[in-house]
Amino acid sequence: MCPSDESRAPPADVQPEIIDAALTIDRLQQHTNILVSRPEEVWAGLRSFVQDRCPVLGLDPEHERSAWCAALGGFGIQTAPSYSQLLRDILESAPLTERQEFVRYRSQPRRQSIA
Repeated sequence: MCPSDESRAPPADVQPEIIDAALTIDRLQQHTNILVSRPEEVWAGLRSFVQDRCPVLGLDPEHERSAWCAALGGFGIQTAPSYSQLLRDILESAPLTERQEFVRYRSQPRRQSIA
């Protein structure tokens, strides 16, 4: 379970807040038949965003041999396979498939993260 919060934090080794873990467990138990007596493990991930909240995907205009696939927000685990395939197609100059046309792609200077 993930609380999907968007707490601003400076770059660091992010650790979960105990209250967040407790609230998440409570919500899980309220809406399912799953009973959690004690969590075996808790962890925190970084949800990175840029100002327009769109993924950063494509060639780096400052470094011709570098490409970006970043700022996937809280959905990186779910979307990384598709974005990786799209980035591969961009790098190989392959035509985009219908499923990929919805993705906005702009080649522009690197954007700063707001997280």
